[in-house]
Amino acid sequence: MARPGNVPITRLRFRGRGDVLITLCRAFRDRPRQALTAADLAEFTHLQFANVHERLTETPELFVTLPQKAKMNTRYRLTSAVERMNDDETRAFIDAQTRRETWLAIGAVSAILAIAGVAGFLGAKY
Repeated sequence: MARPGNVPITRLRFRGRGDVLITLCRAFRDRPRQALTAADLAEFTHLQFANVHERLTETPELFVTLPQKAKMNTRYRLTSAVERMNDDETRAFIDAQTRRETWLAIGAVSAILAIAGVAGFLGAKY
């Protein structure tokens, strides 16, 4: 059976994580044109390493993974679209993604409940 974290609808990437994503974007902006590792970002932002690594790997809309070099940790940068945005535009983008994700989750749950309701009705009737 699939664990809830592996089911896409239960793995919301933006919802509830906006402040962490803004903090990571700000850390990249404070060090322009630098490629940073997850450990560097965890140190700069004082966030847990696991949380930082998860955000970097699960949000390709904001962060891009650079090609690995021999004997080096994976490095990340802001995507070029996000790099051109200022802090207010970045927050607006993340808020829009959060709203989109919320509506998608509501739609999926509503569809499942509607199907279950119809199946229950038909099961009771026939």
